[in-house]
Amino acid sequence: MGDCLDLWPVGECGMQGECVEADVNVSGDVHCQCDPGWSQSLEMNFLDFSILNETKSICISNQYALDVLYGILLVVIIIHTFMLCRRVHTNKPLYGKRSWWFWMSISVLFIAIYRLANKEALMGVDIWLTSFVAWCMPVHLLLAYSFRSRYLRGLSERLLEVTSVSGMETGVGKCEKYKDSAKTFYLRANKARKFLYYIYIGLGFVCNNFWITIMIYNYPRCISLYLVKSAFGYYAFLIIYQTIFFFFSITELEKDIKKTLECDVAKMKIASVGTDIGGDNNGVDNDALELKDSLVELERMRKTLVVTASLQIFFYGASSISDLFVLLWAYLTPLHFIVFYIDAIVYFIRQFYEEMLTELNSLNQNDENLALSATTSEGVNNASYLTMGTEKTL
Repeated sequence: MGDCLDLWPVGECGMQGECVEADVNVSGDVHCQCDPGWSQSLEMNFLDFSILNETKSICISNQYALDVLYGILLVVIIIHTFMLCRRVHTNKPLYGKRSWWFWMSISVLFIAIYRLANKEALMGVDIWLTSFVAWCMPVHLLLAYSFRSRYLRGLSERLLEVTSVSGMETGVGKCEKYKDSAKTFYLRANKARKFLYYIYIGLGFVCNNFWITIMIYNYPRCISLYLVKSAFGYYAFLIIYQTIFFFFSITELEKDIKKTLECDVAKMKIASVGTDIGGDNNGVDNDALELKDSLVELERMRKTLVVTASLQIFFYGASSISDLFVLLWAYLTPLHFIVFYIDAIVYFIRQFYEEMLTELNSLNQNDENLALSATTSEGVNNASYLTMGTEKTL
C-alpha cells in the first residue's frame, strides 16, 4: 500500500480516509477511500502527479466546511466595508488614508463571492482566485504595518512636543539626563525601519510565486512546491523581523512615556491626574491624560501583536517545511482574512464607543457649565437685589 500518500502526522490518506485496494484481483492497485463528505483535492496540491489533473493527496477537502468559511468571510467583509464607509463619511479627511483599505475590502469581497459561486475555483489551480489572494495577502500585511507605524510615529512625535513645552529641558533633577534620550527608539531606529522597508519590497516579488505555479502547471510539480514553500518562508521571516522591531519600539516607547510622566512632576502638573494643581488649567493636565491613555493603547497593541504574530509565524513557518500545511491553506486562506477583518471591526467598534463616551462627557460638561452659569447668575441677581434693598433702607 505504498502508493497511498503518507503525510506526517496524519498518516496514509489522512485522518478522514483509509488506503484500500481498488481491485482485490489486482495486487498493488490501491487508492484512498475517503469518509462521507470528504475527498481529495487539487487545491494547494503541488505534489507529484500520476496523470494530468489527478494527483496523490489525502482526504482533506470538505466542501461544506469551505463554503461555511467563505460564507463567514463574506458576512465579515460586508460588515467591515459598511463600517469603513460610515467612518469615512463622518470624517472626510480619512478618505485618502483609508482608500487602500476600501479597495482591499472590495478585492476580498470578490474572492469570497467568486469562490462561493464557482466550486471549481481552487487555490493553486484557478488563475483569478490565486492571483487575487497572492496580491491581497501582502497588501494586508503592509496595511497592518502602516497602521502601527503611523501610530508609533505620531505618538513619538507627540511625546517630544510634550517634553519640549513641559520644562523638561531645563535640567531639573532627573530630567537633566533624560532630555538627551527623549527621542524614542522608533524615531532613532532608521536603519531597522529602512531594512523592513526593503523586506516589503522583496515581498512584492515573492508573492507572485503563487500564481506563477499556475503558469508552469505542466512542469514538474516539485518546482511549484519549492516556489510556494519559499514564499511561505519569506512571509515567516518578515513577520519575525517585524514583530521584534515593533515589540521593542512599543516597549521602549512605554518606558519613555513613563519617564516623562515621572520627570519634573511639579512643572507638568501630573502628580494627581485630573487634579488641577494651583487652580489653573493650561493644558498640561490634558497632555498627562493623553500620555496615560496611550499606555493602555500600547499595551493592547503589544498583546495583539504577540498573539497574531505567533499564529502567523507558526503557520507560515510550518508551511515552508511541511506538505500537509501547504494543503491546509485551502482553509487557512479564508481564515486569514476573517481574523484580519474581525480585528478591524473590533477596532471600529472601540473607536465608536470612545467617540460616544467623549460626546456624552462633553454634553455632561456643557450641562454642568450651564447649571454653574445659572447658579452664578442667580447669585448675582440676589446680590443686586440685596444691594438695592440696602440702598432704599438707607
